[in-house]
Amino acid sequence: MNSEPRGFPPFNLMRLALATFVVVGVGCTGEESPGDKQEWSILQGLELTTRSTRTVKAQFEVVGRYEVMGLPREGDGRIVWVMLKPTHGSLYKQMPDGSFRIGRDLRDKLWSERRISNTVFNALRGHLTDPRP
Repeated sequence: MNSEPRGFPPFNLMRLALATFVVVGVGCTGEESPGDKQEWSILQGLELTTRSTRTVKAQFEVVGRYEVMGLPREGDGRIVWVMLKPTHGSLYKQMPDGSFRIGRDLRDKLWSERRISNTVFNALRGHLTDPRP
């Protein structure tokens, strides 16, 4: 005779469901997750389409639910794209590599408008044109 109450799944089935939930939940975040790959893909697409473009000021693009800022790279003026609020994997994403400058006023404005994440705000500290203590 089965001692489990009617309507309750067997214990092993419950264990399997819990294990699946943990594996799927952990496997869908962080580096190499679908969300992380999508964010990098957005930056790659922008970099590819603007590779030969030069700029002297900040520009902004919205791709899907992501806002991205383009800034002139030091030395050649090519556009460096920075994702303002990434949510997967690395929480600071920029493409291509290179140094760029951003004014404190622009960075602080983006922060006050809640357009950048805390991680991006702090990462931009090293790129300020007017660094202060």
